[in-house]
Amino acid sequence: MKYLFVLSISIFFASSCYSQDTCKANFNGKIQGLDGFTPNVRLDRHDSSFLKGLNLETFRFTNDYVGTLRNPGILFNELDFSGFELLSTNLTFSDKNNAQKIVFSPFRLDNNQRSNILLNTRFNIALKNNITTLGLAIGGDNSEPRLQKFQAIRQAVFSRGQYLIPECFGTKSEQDRAKQVNEAEAKRLLFEFDSIRTKQVIKWSIGYNTQLFGVLSSKGDDPVTDSLNYYGLKSHNISGQVSYLINNGQWSFSGGYNYIISRKNAEKGQDKITYHGLAFSVAYRAIPFLNEDKLKANENYLKFLYVPSLNIGLAYEYKTTNGDLMFAEDGIKTGRVITPFIDILISPAAQFRIGFPITRNKTVVDKKTSQLGALLQYSFKLSSL
Repeated sequence: MKYLFVLSISIFFASSCYSQDTCKANFNGKIQGLDGFTPNVRLDRHDSSFLKGLNLETFRFTNDYVGTLRNPGILFNELDFSGFELLSTNLTFSDKNNAQKIVFSPFRLDNNQRSNILLNTRFNIALKNNITTLGLAIGGDNSEPRLQKFQAIRQAVFSRGQYLIPECFGTKSEQDRAKQVNEAEAKRLLFEFDSIRTKQVIKWSIGYNTQLFGVLSSKGDDPVTDSLNYYGLKSHNISGQVSYLINNGQWSFSGGYNYIISRKNAEKGQDKITYHGLAFSVAYRAIPFLNEDKLKANENYLKFLYVPSLNIGLAYEYKTTNGDLMFAEDGIKTGRVITPFIDILISPAAQFRIGFPITRNKTVVDKKTSQLGALLQYSFKLSSL
């Protein structure tokens, strides 16, 4: 129906042109190595803003709703590399878990970068309870629009479109109408292309973090000096994570593993012990705030595929150690946390999470404890400059 509308408009406008065909431009696959349209001089002479805004390879990123607001748990949040944008930052407030965090993907600043690994290389900086975390991760994203496999899909989708040449029409009102038709057709096909590209998305990460105590370390022989700040290094961590998303985050599934070698504090004589950690989560887009027609015209969706919505989800975390229990952090041998959460996603600059972590621990003296808490998280992300 939309195609018939575009065609009828083009026939109507053709009365002021040489012929109907001279008023149209079709997608032409490759022009000088870039995606483009039929190289018609008149098409770019006066107004080509709708073509410039239709850059199919630059700044077209998907959202990992599990990762956009970070892993929705509390045990490994400062170690998590979720977030595949150029920059993602988070603030978390809870009774025991106040954290500030930044994940940065520097190679996304290079518009000509085509390596999936480099595009998803990220640096992690976090501060939690006076502990500084620094990390580096590599990763991959099978929905990345710069990948070779999407060239054929892009060609197939956009070859079905037909655009009017505004300069072909005599009056300004007719030219403006032609531009509106072009914009509507471009957005329709772009929405179709993005829907195909984000139907099933797999993202993965492998990363390393090191954590430092927030005090100056001292290793002198004086027992007074070697009191509470003997060590500067708290832990080493190797982690892996996989996310699977359906229909651009309508359903999101995530799983990860952490291998941690850590000491509980900076005091002299504190040995490091090994921890193993698992984290799983699922989220569902329960209430989208925009219908499909409004989504096609939404600036954040056109640039970043951002879908404003209310999401609900559940996260499960498990952390245990078989090391010397004398050095176990907080006297805990095994910890389990289940976190029901609600994400309120308004815009890339206004994202909020409300969670209710249920913590169950087994201490070194085989005592079991349970606790219900609450957390509030704010997130800001930047997909491009």
